[in-house]
Amino acid sequence: MEIFKEEGVKYELTSIGTILEGDLKDVFEVAKKTHESVFDEEVSRVVTSIRIDDRKDKDLKIKGKKRFVEKKLGE
Repeated sequence: MEIFKEEGVKYELTSIGTILEGDLKDVFEVAKKTHESVFDEEVSRVVTSIRIDDRKDKDLKIKGKKRFVEKKLGE
């Protein structure tokens, strides 16, 4: 996962995707590099899906979002 470290973007692998956290410009750069890194002689088509959750009113992090959901599920 050198691409993530190179841009200073935090990441978390999940069973259905990868969560990226950081400055939007850096996140886009990591997404682009990750997408392009898969191509080789045998791979000529790659599909990448991106969902953006961007808030300006709160400073939320991956771990905080997970704790919130886990707390709600425990109620």
